[in-house]
Amino acid sequence: SQAAQEQSTGISEINSSVGAMDQITQQNAAMVEETNAATQNLLGINQTLAEPFLIQGNEVHVTSSIGIARCTAETPTPDTLTMQADLALYRAKEDGRNCFRFHSEAFDREVHERVSISDDLRGAVERGELCLYYQPQVALGTGRIVGAEALLRWKHPQRGLVNPAKFIPIAERTGAINVLGEFVISEACRQLREWIDQGLAPGVVAVNCSASQFKAGPDLVDFIGAVTELAGVPPAQLEVELTESVLMEVTQQHSELMARLRQLGVRIAIDDFGTGYSSLSYLTSYPFSRLKIAQELVFDVTRERRNATVVRAAIRLAGELGIECIAEGIETPEQAAFLVEAGCGQGQGYLFARPVEASEMTALLRERREQPADKPQQLSLAG
Repeated sequence: SQAAQEQSTGISEINSSVGAMDQITQQNAAMVEETNAATQNLLGINQTLAEPFLIQGNEVHVTSSIGIARCTAETPTPDTLTMQADLALYRAKEDGRNCFRFHSEAFDREVHERVSISDDLRGAVERGELCLYYQPQVALGTGRIVGAEALLRWKHPQRGLVNPAKFIPIAERTGAINVLGEFVISEACRQLREWIDQGLAPGVVAVNCSASQFKAGPDLVDFIGAVTELAGVPPAQLEVELTESVLMEVTQQHSELMARLRQLGVRIAIDDFGTGYSSLSYLTSYPFSRLKIAQELVFDVTRERRNATVVRAAIRLAGELGIECIAEGIETPEQAAFLVEAGCGQGQGYLFARPVEASEMTALLRERREQPADKPQQLSLAG
Protein backbone atom coordinates (compact mmCIF):
# COMPACT_ATOMS: atom_id res chain seq x y z
CA SER A 1 0.00 0.00 0.00
CA GLN A 2 1.00 3.64 -0.32
CA ALA A 3 1.12 4.02 3.49
CA ALA A 4 3.48 1.08 3.83
CA GLN A 5 5.66 2.45 1.03
CA GLU A 6 5.88 5.88 2.68
CA GLN A 7 6.67 4.22 6.02
CA SER A 8 9.45 2.21 4.39
CA THR A 9 10.84 5.35 2.76
CA GLY A 10 10.75 7.16 6.11
CA ILE A 11 12.62 4.33 7.84
CA SER A 12 15.26 4.38 5.09
CA GLU A 13 15.75 8.12 5.53
CA ILE A 14 16.08 7.66 9.28
CA ASN A 15 18.64 4.93 8.80
CA SER A 16 20.58 7.15 6.40
CA SER A 17 20.55 9.97 8.95
CA VAL A 18 21.67 7.65 11.72
CA GLY A 19 24.46 6.39 9.47
CA ALA A 20 25.56 9.95 8.68
CA MET A 21 25.47 10.90 12.38
CA ASP A 22 27.50 7.82 13.23
CA GLN A 23 30.07 8.78 10.60
CA ILE A 24 30.31 12.32 12.01
CA THR A 25 30.67 10.94 15.52
CA GLN A 26 33.47 8.64 14.39
CA GLN A 27 35.19 11.55 12.63
CA ASN A 28 34.90 13.73 15.73
CA ALA A 29 36.21 10.92 17.92
CA ALA A 30 39.15 10.45 15.56
CA MET A 31 39.86 14.20 15.63
CA VAL A 32 39.75 14.27 19.45
CA GLU A 33 42.11 11.27 19.59
CA GLU A 34 44.40 12.94 17.07
CA THR A 35 44.36 16.20 19.06
CA ASN A 36 45.13 14.39 22.31
CA ALA A 37 48.07 12.61 20.69
CA ALA A 38 49.37 15.89 19.23
CA THR A 39 48.98 17.57 22.62
CA GLN A 40 51.12 14.93 24.30
CA ASN A 41 53.80 15.34 21.63
CA LEU A 42 53.76 19.12 21.98
CA LEU A 43 54.04 18.94 25.75
CA GLY A 44 57.07 16.73 25.24
CA ILE A 45 58.62 19.28 22.86
CA ASN A 46 58.03 22.12 25.30
CA GLN A 47 59.49 20.15 28.17
CA THR A 48 62.54 19.10 26.14
CA LEU A 49 63.25 22.66 25.02
CA ALA A 50 62.78 23.93 28.58
CA GLU A 51 65.79 21.90 29.70
CA PRO A 52 68.88 24.11 30.00
CA PHE A 53 71.47 23.97 27.21
CA LEU A 54 75.20 24.26 27.81
CA ILE A 55 76.90 26.54 25.28
CA GLN A 56 80.61 27.13 25.85
CA GLY A 57 80.13 26.32 29.50
CA ASN A 58 77.19 28.71 29.92
CA GLU A 59 73.74 27.46 30.89
CA VAL A 60 71.13 28.79 28.46
CA HIS A 61 67.38 28.55 28.97
CA VAL A 62 64.91 28.82 26.07
CA THR A 63 61.15 28.54 25.73
CA SER A 64 58.96 27.64 22.77
CA SER A 65 55.73 28.99 21.33
CA ILE A 66 54.04 26.65 18.87
CA GLY A 67 51.12 27.06 16.46
CA ILE A 68 49.37 24.05 14.96
CA ALA A 69 47.01 23.79 12.00
CA ARG A 70 45.17 20.65 10.91
CA CYS A 71 45.19 19.57 7.27
CA THR A 72 41.61 18.67 6.38
CA ALA A 73 39.54 18.26 3.23
CA GLU A 74 38.49 21.92 3.65
CA THR A 75 42.09 23.20 3.65
CA PRO A 76 42.43 24.66 0.13
CA THR A 77 46.21 25.04 -0.24
CA PRO A 78 49.50 24.47 1.60
CA ASP A 79 49.85 28.26 1.89
CA THR A 80 46.54 28.39 3.76
CA LEU A 81 47.76 25.70 6.15
CA THR A 82 50.94 27.68 6.81
CA MET A 83 48.95 30.88 7.39
CA GLN A 84 46.67 29.09 9.86
CA ALA A 85 49.67 27.74 11.76
CA ASP A 86 51.09 31.29 11.88
CA LEU A 87 47.82 32.60 13.33
CA ALA A 88 47.90 29.91 15.98
CA LEU A 89 51.54 30.80 16.74
CA TYR A 90 50.64 34.47 17.22
CA ARG A 91 47.85 33.44 19.59
CA ALA A 92 50.33 31.35 21.59
CA LYS A 93 52.57 34.41 21.91
CA GLU A 94 49.65 36.64 22.88
CA ASP A 95 48.66 34.15 25.57
CA GLY A 96 51.99 34.50 27.33
CA ARG A 97 54.42 32.45 25.19
CA ASN A 98 55.96 29.11 26.15
CA CYS A 99 52.75 27.34 25.13
CA PHE A 100 51.01 25.95 22.04
CA ARG A 101 47.70 26.70 20.37
CA PHE A 102 45.63 24.91 17.73
CA HIS A 103 44.17 26.95 14.90
CA SER A 104 40.41 27.42 14.90
CA GLU A 105 37.87 29.27 12.78
CA ALA A 106 37.51 31.76 15.63
CA PHE A 107 41.08 32.92 14.90
CA ASP A 108 40.10 33.68 11.29
CA ARG A 109 37.08 35.69 12.44
CA GLU A 110 39.21 37.64 14.92
CA VAL A 111 41.81 38.44 12.27
CA HIS A 112 39.13 39.56 9.82
CA GLU A 113 37.64 41.79 12.54
CA ARG A 114 41.03 43.28 13.36
CA VAL A 115 41.79 44.03 9.73
CA SER A 116 38.35 45.59 9.28
CA ILE A 117 38.75 47.78 12.37
CA SER A 118 42.29 48.74 11.33
CA ASP A 119 41.07 49.79 7.89
CA ASP A 120 38.19 51.80 9.36
CA LEU A 121 40.46 53.44 11.93
CA ARG A 122 42.56 54.98 9.18
CA GLY A 123 41.09 58.39 8.58
CA ALA A 124 38.75 58.24 11.59
CA VAL A 125 40.25 61.50 12.89
CA GLU A 126 39.76 63.28 9.55
CA ARG A 127 36.20 62.00 9.27
CA GLY A 128 35.38 63.40 12.71
CA GLU A 129 34.46 60.00 14.17
CA LEU A 130 36.63 60.34 17.29
CA CYS A 131 35.69 62.31 20.37
CA LEU A 132 36.57 62.58 24.04
CA TYR A 133 34.46 61.62 27.01
CA TYR A 134 35.36 62.99 30.44
CA GLN A 135 35.14 61.33 33.84
CA PRO A 136 35.11 63.70 36.83
CA GLN A 137 37.73 63.36 39.54
CA VAL A 138 36.46 64.56 42.90
CA ALA A 139 37.67 65.52 46.35
CA LEU A 140 36.36 62.63 48.45
CA GLY A 141 35.67 64.81 51.46
CA THR A 142 33.43 67.32 49.65
CA GLY A 143 32.51 65.92 46.23
CA ARG A 144 34.05 68.98 44.59
CA ILE A 145 35.36 68.32 41.06
CA VAL A 146 39.14 68.69 41.10
CA GLY A 147 39.92 67.23 37.70
CA ALA A 148 38.74 65.21 34.72
CA GLU A 149 40.21 62.28 32.83
CA ALA A 150 39.89 62.52 29.05
CA LEU A 151 38.93 59.17 27.50
CA LEU A 152 38.96 58.45 23.78
CA ARG A 153 35.76 57.21 22.12
CA TRP A 154 35.08 56.16 18.51
CA LYS A 155 31.63 56.81 17.09
CA HIS A 156 31.66 54.51 14.08
CA PRO A 157 28.96 55.20 11.45
CA GLN A 158 28.03 51.48 11.24
CA ARG A 159 29.43 49.87 14.39
CA GLY A 160 28.15 52.58 16.72
CA LEU A 161 30.21 53.44 19.83
CA VAL A 162 33.24 51.14 19.59
CA ASN A 163 34.71 49.91 22.87
CA PRO A 164 38.26 51.31 23.31
CA ALA A 165 39.37 47.82 24.39
CA LYS A 166 38.64 46.75 20.82
CA PHE A 167 40.45 49.42 18.85
CA ILE A 168 43.24 50.71 21.12
CA PRO A 169 45.26 47.43 21.02
CA ILE A 170 44.88 47.37 17.23
CA ALA A 171 46.03 50.99 17.00
CA GLU A 172 49.09 50.10 19.10
CA ARG A 173 49.97 47.20 16.81
CA THR A 174 49.59 49.22 13.61
CA GLY A 175 51.27 52.40 14.84
CA ALA A 176 48.05 54.43 14.58
CA ILE A 177 48.17 55.03 18.35
CA ASN A 178 50.46 58.04 17.89
CA VAL A 179 47.90 59.80 15.68
CA LEU A 180 45.14 58.99 18.18
CA GLY A 181 47.31 60.20 21.04
CA GLU A 182 47.93 63.53 19.35
CA PHE A 183 44.19 63.92 18.78
CA VAL A 184 43.50 63.27 22.48
CA ILE A 185 46.04 65.86 23.64
CA SER A 186 44.89 68.48 21.12
CA GLU A 187 41.18 68.01 21.81
CA ALA A 188 41.68 67.93 25.60
CA CYS A 189 43.58 71.23 25.45
CA ARG A 190 40.94 72.79 23.18
CA GLN A 191 38.18 71.74 25.59
CA LEU A 192 40.14 72.92 28.60
CA ARG A 193 40.51 76.35 26.98
CA GLU A 194 36.75 76.45 26.46
CA TRP A 195 36.13 75.65 30.13
CA ILE A 196 38.65 78.30 31.19
CA ASP A 197 36.81 80.90 29.11
CA GLN A 198 33.54 79.88 30.78
CA GLY A 199 35.07 80.00 34.25
CA LEU A 200 34.40 76.27 34.69
CA ALA A 201 37.83 74.68 34.29
CA PRO A 202 38.64 71.78 36.64
CA GLY A 203 42.03 71.85 38.31
CA VAL A 204 43.55 69.41 35.84
CA VAL A 205 42.66 67.43 32.71
CA ALA A 206 44.42 64.07 32.49
CA VAL A 207 45.30 62.25 29.25
CA ASN A 208 46.64 58.73 28.85
CA CYS A 209 49.97 58.20 27.11
CA SER A 210 50.92 54.91 25.43
CA ALA A 211 54.40 53.38 25.43
CA SER A 212 54.96 54.16 21.74
CA GLN A 213 53.87 57.77 22.25
CA PHE A 214 56.19 58.17 25.20
CA LYS A 215 59.09 56.61 23.33
CA ALA A 216 58.65 59.19 20.59
CA GLY A 217 60.93 61.20 22.88
CA PRO A 218 61.49 64.90 22.20
CA ASP A 219 58.68 64.91 19.64
CA LEU A 220 56.14 64.36 22.43
CA VAL A 221 57.46 67.25 24.53
CA ASP A 222 57.61 69.57 21.52
CA PHE A 223 54.08 68.57 20.50
CA ILE A 224 52.62 69.16 23.97
CA GLY A 225 54.45 72.47 24.24
CA ALA A 226 53.11 73.61 20.87
CA VAL A 227 49.54 72.45 21.57
CA THR A 228 49.30 74.05 25.02
CA GLU A 229 50.67 77.31 23.62
CA LEU A 230 48.31 77.25 20.63
CA ALA A 231 45.29 76.48 22.82
CA GLY A 232 46.36 79.03 25.40
CA VAL A 233 46.17 76.67 28.39
CA PRO A 234 48.60 76.54 31.33
CA PRO A 235 50.71 73.34 31.01
CA ALA A 236 50.21 72.84 34.75
CA GLN A 237 46.55 72.04 34.08
CA LEU A 238 47.47 69.13 31.78
CA GLU A 239 48.43 65.78 33.28
CA VAL A 240 50.04 62.90 31.38
CA GLU A 241 49.22 59.44 32.77
CA LEU A 242 51.77 56.64 32.41
CA THR A 243 51.11 53.05 33.50
CA GLU A 244 53.61 51.11 35.57
CA SER A 245 54.36 48.83 32.62
CA VAL A 246 55.37 51.85 30.53
CA LEU A 247 57.52 53.22 33.35
CA MET A 248 59.43 49.94 33.65
CA GLU A 249 60.50 50.33 30.00
CA VAL A 250 61.88 53.81 30.60
CA THR A 251 65.55 54.28 29.76
CA GLN A 252 67.84 57.14 30.73
CA GLN A 253 66.78 58.96 27.56
CA HIS A 254 63.12 58.73 28.57
CA SER A 255 63.98 59.79 32.11
CA GLU A 256 65.27 63.05 30.65
CA LEU A 257 62.04 63.30 28.69
CA MET A 258 60.02 63.26 31.91
CA ALA A 259 62.26 65.93 33.34
CA ARG A 260 61.57 68.07 30.25
CA LEU A 261 57.82 67.55 30.65
CA ARG A 262 58.02 68.75 34.24
CA GLN A 263 60.16 71.73 33.18
CA LEU A 264 57.40 72.57 30.73
CA GLY A 265 55.01 72.52 33.69
CA VAL A 266 53.06 69.39 32.69
CA ARG A 267 52.01 67.07 35.51
CA ILE A 268 52.87 63.34 35.39
CA ALA A 269 50.77 60.64 37.05
CA ILE A 270 51.38 56.93 37.68
CA ASP A 271 48.31 55.16 36.31
CA ASP A 272 46.97 51.77 37.50
CA PHE A 273 49.32 51.72 40.48
CA GLY A 274 49.51 48.29 42.10
CA THR A 275 48.90 46.18 38.97
CA GLY A 276 52.32 46.34 37.35
CA TYR A 277 55.81 45.29 38.38
CA SER A 278 56.92 45.03 41.96
CA SER A 279 59.89 47.41 41.66
CA LEU A 280 59.14 50.79 43.20
CA SER A 281 62.45 52.43 42.33
CA TYR A 282 60.80 54.60 39.69
CA LEU A 283 58.87 56.39 42.45
CA THR A 284 62.08 57.97 43.69
CA SER A 285 63.62 58.37 40.23
CA TYR A 286 61.01 60.43 38.41
CA PRO A 287 59.09 63.65 39.18
CA PHE A 288 55.49 62.46 39.67
CA SER A 289 52.56 64.65 40.66
CA ARG A 290 49.95 62.01 41.38
CA LEU A 291 49.56 58.30 42.09
CA LYS A 292 46.42 56.57 40.81
CA ILE A 293 45.44 53.43 42.72
CA ALA A 294 44.15 50.82 40.25
CA GLN A 295 40.45 49.99 40.23
CA GLU A 296 41.30 46.28 40.53
CA LEU A 297 42.54 47.00 44.06
CA VAL A 298 39.69 49.36 44.93
CA PHE A 299 36.98 46.92 43.79
CA ASP A 300 37.55 44.47 46.68
CA VAL A 301 38.89 46.94 49.20
CA THR A 302 35.95 46.44 51.60
CA ARG A 303 35.85 42.64 51.18
CA GLU A 304 39.45 41.47 50.94
CA ARG A 305 41.80 42.23 53.83
CA ARG A 306 44.88 41.99 51.62
CA ASN A 307 43.46 44.51 49.15
CA ALA A 308 42.71 46.86 52.01
CA THR A 309 46.26 46.50 53.33
CA VAL A 310 47.83 47.20 49.93
CA VAL A 311 45.60 50.24 49.33
CA ARG A 312 46.39 51.69 52.76
CA ALA A 313 50.11 51.16 52.10
CA ALA A 314 49.87 52.90 48.70
CA ILE A 315 48.10 55.89 50.25
CA ARG A 316 50.73 56.16 53.00
CA LEU A 317 53.52 55.81 50.42
CA ALA A 318 52.11 58.64 48.32
CA GLY A 319 51.82 60.81 51.43
CA GLU A 320 55.40 60.14 52.48
CA LEU A 321 56.64 61.04 48.98
CA GLY A 322 54.54 64.19 48.83
CA ILE A 323 52.51 62.90 45.87
CA GLU A 324 48.75 63.39 45.49
CA CYS A 325 46.75 60.16 45.65
CA ILE A 326 43.59 59.31 43.72
CA ALA A 327 41.64 56.04 43.69
CA GLU A 328 40.03 54.77 40.49
CA GLY A 329 36.92 52.67 40.03
CA ILE A 330 34.95 53.74 43.13
CA GLU A 331 31.46 52.28 42.81
CA THR A 332 30.01 52.16 46.33
CA PRO A 333 29.71 54.54 49.30
CA GLU A 334 31.47 51.89 51.42
CA GLN A 335 34.53 52.02 49.16
CA ALA A 336 34.56 55.81 49.30
CA ALA A 337 34.25 55.78 53.11
CA PHE A 338 37.14 53.34 53.43
CA LEU A 339 39.35 55.50 51.22
CA VAL A 340 38.53 58.66 53.16
CA GLU A 341 39.33 56.89 56.44
CA ALA A 342 42.61 55.63 54.95
CA GLY A 343 43.61 59.18 53.97
CA CYS A 344 42.99 59.16 50.23
CA GLY A 345 42.01 62.65 49.15
CA GLN A 346 40.65 62.11 45.64
CA GLY A 347 38.66 59.57 43.68
CA GLN A 348 36.83 58.80 40.46
CA GLY A 349 34.35 56.13 39.47
CA TYR A 350 30.73 55.29 38.75
CA LEU A 351 29.70 56.34 42.26
CA PHE A 352 30.26 59.92 41.17
CA ALA A 353 29.79 59.80 37.40
CA ARG A 354 30.42 57.64 34.38
CA PRO A 355 32.52 59.05 31.54
CA VAL A 356 30.31 61.61 29.77
CA GLU A 357 30.45 63.76 26.65
CA ALA A 358 31.95 67.23 26.89
CA SER A 359 28.53 68.91 27.02
CA GLU A 360 27.46 66.79 30.00
CA MET A 361 30.79 67.40 31.72
CA THR A 362 30.24 71.12 31.22
CA ALA A 363 26.84 70.82 32.90
CA LEU A 364 28.40 69.00 35.87
CA LEU A 365 31.08 71.67 36.23
CA ARG A 366 28.46 74.42 36.07
CA GLU A 367 26.33 72.63 38.67
CA ARG A 368 29.30 72.40 41.04
CA ARG A 369 30.14 76.09 40.56
CA GLU A 370 26.63 77.20 41.43
CA GLN A 371 26.51 75.26 44.72
CA PRO A 372 27.78 76.89 47.94
CA ALA A 373 31.48 76.25 48.42
CA ASP A 374 31.07 75.23 52.08
CA LYS A 375 28.35 72.67 51.34
CA PRO A 376 29.46 69.03 50.78
CA GLN A 377 28.66 68.10 47.19
CA GLN A 378 27.57 64.77 45.77
CA LEU A 379 27.66 64.20 42.05
CA SER A 380 24.63 62.51 40.62
CA LEU A 381 25.18 59.24 38.77
CA ALA A 382 25.48 59.80 35.03
CA GLY A 383 24.50 57.18 32.50
